[in-house]
Amino acid sequence: MHSCFCSGISVLLLTCCSLACSEPIYKSVDSEGRVSFSSKPPAGARQVEQIQIQPGPTAAQIEATKARAKRTIEQAQERGSPAEEKRQAKMAASEKVRDAQTALEKAKVIQPEDWQHLAGGGRHLKQSYFDRVKHYEAAVEKATKALHAVR
Repeated sequence: MHSCFCSGISVLLLTCCSLACSEPIYKSVDSEGRVSFSSKPPAGARQVEQIQIQPGPTAAQIEATKARAKRTIEQAQERGSPAEEKRQAKMAASEKVRDAQTALEKAKVIQPEDWQHLAGGGRHLKQSYFDRVKHYEAAVEKATKALHAVR
């Protein structure tokens, strides 16, 4: 287990060095079956193989990837997350309920024109007052249902 870990570390170090120095890397297997990696083929190895290291991305490719990632993040922020969209929908629905409740309270305020004066000297509220209040109560109910639907 320890030798596998050391081999892995040595491969990593040799890979980094070879990328920096552009030297070939050789994988060899000795007579006892141990695998080693080096920058020169060792003498007496049973099997030697030159490993081709693929070059890393160019500076232009790295910059293009960074630009693509930046655009993706910006697009995601423009669209907003589903949770954010739901939060905004809840806020808008809550505001509509508050607006409807405020309008209802204003509609309930009795104005002088809401009274019908009777011939005998009395007065009572006109049907238009009750219709107005009923209309705004329905608006509050509709806005409340819309809020519950969003939640």
